[in-house]
Amino acid sequence: MKILILLLALAAFYLGAQAYALTFEDQFHERLMEVGWKQSLLELDRYSSDERRYVLGRALLAFGSDQIPRDPAKQENLQMAQSLLLAIPGHAKYYQDKLESMRAEALANARKPVAEVERLRDAGTLVDFGAYDDFRQTVFPILGLLPSSESVAVLGHFLNDPESRDGRYLTGELIPRSDFLVFPPNCAAAYIAIANLGIEHPPGGPKPDRRLYDYNLDQVDAWKDWWNEVKAGKRTYRFIGSPIEYGPNGPASKEVIERAERNHEREGGHKKTSSGSESGSSISPVSQPLFIAGILAGCALLAAAVWYYLRGRRMA
Repeated sequence: MKILILLLALAAFYLGAQAYALTFEDQFHERLMEVGWKQSLLELDRYSSDERRYVLGRALLAFGSDQIPRDPAKQENLQMAQSLLLAIPGHAKYYQDKLESMRAEALANARKPVAEVERLRDAGTLVDFGAYDDFRQTVFPILGLLPSSESVAVLGHFLNDPESRDGRYLTGELIPRSDFLVFPPNCAAAYIAIANLGIEHPPGGPKPDRRLYDYNLDQVDAWKDWWNEVKAGKRTYRFIGSPIEYGPNGPASKEVIERAERNHEREGGHKKTSSGSESGSSISPVSQPLFIAGILAGCALLAAAVWYYLRGRRMA
């Protein structure tokens, strides 16, 4: 009997240790297998703020594919996850801050002695380039499913991110060419995300497939220039189906909208003048008659000279 009690105690201790060792992610996915997504989204109150972000982000990734027509139940889960995550203050800025914090920490850890890196790894606190890259591959697809002015600002920030645009890792090493899909640099990942948010009158080019990492830097730069104009107050934007005009920090004031409209009119006038000078001669309309008269006079003088020369030869 004593042996049985001892075995039961050991089993209970082992199971307790195993439960303690499970990360939140492990525990959540076990719960998800039991109750499904609908119930998991309904019981978010049991989680902390960061845990809720994790659950909602995973829901967006699970139901945010571009399959048309959408399954009604999946569409309902997607809309519920979107509305819940958008309602969290700093829903997009959180990802920007965490991504940049992880990048800085990964760079700092890369310069530490091997022994210190191993100590951090054993303690489970090491943030390396692998962890940073894994987070990148989660952040940008999530932001591309959160249509808000805050998401636009965060993605605009990363459109200007120079990391890996030159084909090098953060450490300066060349990124090897490969036939396998490689998650794009931050600026391109931001382009794919922002181009799928549903902004009215986008800068141009076809909407990229969010499931593919297909891009070119001309498209990235077109969106970067667009955002930099928004940030500078030279333009506003709105989402398809919404009457709200946005500036760099949210809904635009009347003054910002009017300034953007004046800038648009100035640019339109400049382009009209430029196109006129390109399509015609560089000579002004006023000077054209004088120019033509000069040509005719020159031709007459040339003809007279030829006639005089030929007449002189005949007389000789």
